[in-house]
Amino acid sequence: FASESVVYRVAGLLDQRLATLDHGGADYYERYQKAIEEYAAECAIAKVFCSEQLDFVVDEAVQIHGGYGYIAEYAVERYYRDSRIQRIFEGTNEINRILIPTLLLRRAEAGGLELWSSVAKARETLTLLEAAEDDRGGREFALEHSLLANMKALFLGLLGAVGDARESQEVTMALADLVIEIFALESAVLRAEQVYPAASDRKKGALRATVKVVAFERSAQFHLAATRCSGYAGLMAYRTMLRKNIQRLSYYPVEGLLDAKRLLAQTATDEGRYAL
Repeated sequence: FASESVVYRVAGLLDQRLATLDHGGADYYERYQKAIEEYAAECAIAKVFCSEQLDFVVDEAVQIHGGYGYIAEYAVERYYRDSRIQRIFEGTNEINRILIPTLLLRRAEAGGLELWSSVAKARETLTLLEAAEDDRGGREFALEHSLLANMKALFLGLLGAVGDARESQEVTMALADLVIEIFALESAVLRAEQVYPAASDRKKGALRATVKVVAFERSAQFHLAATRCSGYAGLMAYRTMLRKNIQRLSYYPVEGLLDAKRLLAQTATDEGRYAL
């Protein structure tokens, strides 16, 4: 669901941008290519996230099949081999991770992104933010929106704190992981919000469960990436404060997580397919 949401979102951004182009003129295809290149960072996010989620899913499928998953008579063996190349071609995931922050910073320098003013504001307000709590306030997915706001603030705070250390590939790749997790979670939440009002009660339950699982997994990976980023950047002077901020701002309540996973498993079993 999260991978689909990322792909749909990036495709939608590209479609919207291309729709603004004048189809006339001999330079149309040059302008077409430049318009696509404006979203190179989003495409890199989609490539990295989806290829790694594919590897996880296929690895689980092989594990479920046991020894049969490892022999050519079963299709899952082919899936396992085919999935591995996805992290290599069209730019390795390591190269794409380096590109993501680089392209975002380049976009900010060109005036296409209000980044540094947001970084300054985040550093001022970081300690004032509260951990996401399970208080919906009458709005579906309010908890996840609160988590996203915290994750964005923490990313901006870290981006400002690392300074010149972002020239290090290790720090750059950790920053990329933070961006990827934010984009993936936000894409899933936005998609769920869009389809939720018209969904049946059964599908609404599946959507709530899906968002719960996605938020838990993405916030956990975000926490690890934020910890790596601060460690690689050598932010010793801020160590105690950063540790507390990372813990607080990447926190997501785990209550109901197992029930959510069981509901999704039962829904897939009942329908005999992916239900969303």
